[in-house]
Amino acid sequence: LVQPKVDAGDGRLHSVEFLAHWEDKVLGKVPPGRLVRLADEAGLGTALLQYVVSAALRRCADWKAAGLYVPVAVNLGHRALQDLEIPDFLERMLKSLDLQPELLTLEVAEHPILDQADALDVLSRLRMRGMQVALDNFGIGQASALRMQRLPVSELKIDPSFVRCLPGSSVATAVVEYGVRLARSLSITTTAVGVENEAQADALRTLGCDRLQGYWVGRPMPPDDLLAWTQTHKPVSAVGSGT
Repeated sequence: LVQPKVDAGDGRLHSVEFLAHWEDKVLGKVPPGRLVRLADEAGLGTALLQYVVSAALRRCADWKAAGLYVPVAVNLGHRALQDLEIPDFLERMLKSLDLQPELLTLEVAEHPILDQADALDVLSRLRMRGMQVALDNFGIGQASALRMQRLPVSELKIDPSFVRCLPGSSVATAVVEYGVRLARSLSITTTAVGVENEAQADALRTLGCDRLQGYWVGRPMPPDDLLAWTQTHKPVSAVGSGT
C-alpha cells in the first residue's frame, strides 16, 4: 500500500510512503511497523527491504513514465541499517531504472543502534549518494539537538501521538514547535504523521510543519489507485480554514 504525503502550504502531492503489510492466519493483519520488527527478529530485515524497495522503485519508474513525478519512501529496519552493502544495492536499483537518487527516502526509527559506527556509516553513504533519510517517530525517543547533529538525516517525522492531541494540548504543541525549530536549525524538513482532521492540519501549518501525512490527507491505498487519487484530491490549502 502507499500513503500520500503533501506539502502543508499548498496541499500538493509531495511523495508517497510504501507500507509493507502482511495478513497471517495466526497473527491476523500485521501492520507495517510490526512487520519490519518481525523481519528483523527473523534475520530477514535486509530481504524485506530489498523486496519493498524493488517494488517501490519500479512503481516510481512507471509513474515517471506516465508523467507523474512522485518520490517514494520505505522503512529501513535496524538489521538492514547494519548491512554495509545496502547503499550499493539501492544505488544499483536506482541506476537500473534511470531514477534520480533523491526520489528515494529511507525512513529509520529512533533507536540506540543509530549511534553505532556501522549504522552511521550506512546513513552517511546513503546521503552521499543523493538519497534522502528521514528520522521517524520524533518526540518519543532521544532525538536531542546534539544527537540530531550527528545523524545525516534530511527529514524529521513527528510522531502521531502528538499530532492527534492538537490543537488543544500545550505539551503536543511544545513538542511540534521544538521539532520544527530543530529541523530548521539543521536545514531539514518536518513532516507531521497521523493528521486526521482539518483542525490538526491548521494547527500544524501554523506551527510551521512542512508536510502532512495521515488519513485526512489520504488513507493507505493500492499503488494502482494513486493516479485516480491525484485527480480527485483537493489541495489542503483549498479546503482548510474556509479558503
